[in-house]
Amino acid sequence: DDLSPVIIYGKHNGVDFPTAQGTEGSLTFDLTEGVNTFEFYAKDVSGNVSDKIALSYINLDTVAPELSDIMPERSSILRDLTYKVSANSNELLSKVVLGGTEYPLDSKEKFEISQVQQVEGEYLVDLEAFDLAGNSTSIQLNFEIILKLLRIELVSIYTEDGNIFISGQP
Repeated sequence: DDLSPVIIYGKHNGVDFPTAQGTEGSLTFDLTEGVNTFEFYAKDVSGNVSDKIALSYINLDTVAPELSDIMPERSSILRDLTYKVSANSNELLSKVVLGGTEYPLDSKEKFEISQVQQVEGEYLVDLEAFDLAGNSTSIQLNFEIILKLLRIELVSIYTEDGNIFISGQP
């Protein structure tokens, strides 16, 4: 093996970085948020140049995902015990925790999860979304379920002695 001193040249995100010199060594970089790319090559004292080595996808993610188009909307009134919780994210998500239950998402930017409540009433449901790096954002959904007051299947209409009667069952 040739242990001649070399100078290491390269670029980080397209910008030249300080060179390193010697037979071995290390370089320290400050990664930037998002995708980082590197390109390295070495040149020895005789002028021989190595092949370039490229590292093209080193991702630094320290920012929590942002959710939009969240349903049900804040303080909304739902008319059914069955509903969907959905949202879009500004980045890929690995999972959502909804009301304490975890739902894996397999790297998706949007989700829709069917839910069922047992009774009418006001609800506060915790929602936490996780990106691929494990960063998370939490919100609390607040909505109310009010079923229709009149259920047509419990109403009967009939006539008697020229009068129209409407009768409801409890």
